[in-house]
Amino acid sequence: MKNEPMQYQLNISGIHYDLLIKHLYPGDGLEAVAVALCGRLANEDVHKLLVQKVVLIPYSECDRTPDFIAWKTERLSHLMEEVLKYNYAILKIHSHPGGYEQFSSLDDDSDSRLFSSVFGWTNGDYPHASSIMLPDGRIFGRIFKVDLTTEAIEKVNVVSDEMKIWTYSRSRPSEIEVGKRTVQAFGEGTFNLLKQLTVGVVGCSGTGSPVIEQLVRLGVGGLVIVDPDKVEFKNLNRILNTKRGDAIRSRQKTTVLKEAITGFDLGTQVEEFPKNLYDDVAFRPITSYPILT
Repeated sequence: MKNEPMQYQLNISGIHYDLLIKHLYPGDGLEAVAVALCGRLANEDVHKLLVQKVVLIPYSECDRTPDFIAWKTERLSHLMEEVLKYNYAILKIHSHPGGYEQFSSLDDDSDSRLFSSVFGWTNGDYPHASSIMLPDGRIFGRIFKVDLTTEAIEKVNVVSDEMKIWTYSRSRPSEIEVGKRTVQAFGEGTFNLLKQLTVGVVGCSGTGSPVIEQLVRLGVGGLVIVDPDKVEFKNLNRILNTKRGDAIRSRQKTTVLKEAITGFDLGTQVEEFPKNLYDDVAFRPITSYPILT
């Protein structure tokens, strides 16, 4: 992923999602709007917005129709202290009761005016976001940069008793063919969910290596593999994808398995941590953005 552009994602807890869906779809067929404050988690590949607080804009303060909503953005002024203190992102989210699955020209104009003001208030370069919830609960959105250019949010995650994941990213034409047997066995929903998950496996030996191999073959999107040990001759009869040369050179187990996964070229992204979790922590390097989860 090193040569690919930054990917933007949105994470919402089940509690916040339930608040939003009840407010945005009260049953009257008119648009509604809310605002969320989001923490940021970013590395060189991914910039995630994590909803921390939801502010529901009262219906009485809005001009609402089935395909348009206007509201006074002055309501955001009392949130600026938190935004500046914690480097929060502002997320606007509104409904499309008619099910229109795009940002309309009215949305474009409204968002441009809103985020022009937001960047003026915050005086920073970090992105903010706008999103739409459809009648079936799906959410899609876009990032606004300081120059008011936009990029799509490629993944929206709702973390609750039942995980909801919506993706709007590029995929290779061969992915459907490779996963055909998985779809037949477990269903398309399970296959699509696996593609969006990152799974951590601690231990890459007799149990861990077959688990890792099967996850890759099933199409899991990402793997984080953890093991501090190196390949030995006694491992060669039980660790998949290891060779005599790996034992001779005392190569790290995680490195050998990562090379094998990369060689499969089935789309799984892998990170290796040749560490003992008792002594260290497996983590992804982040930028100076505050981590707020």
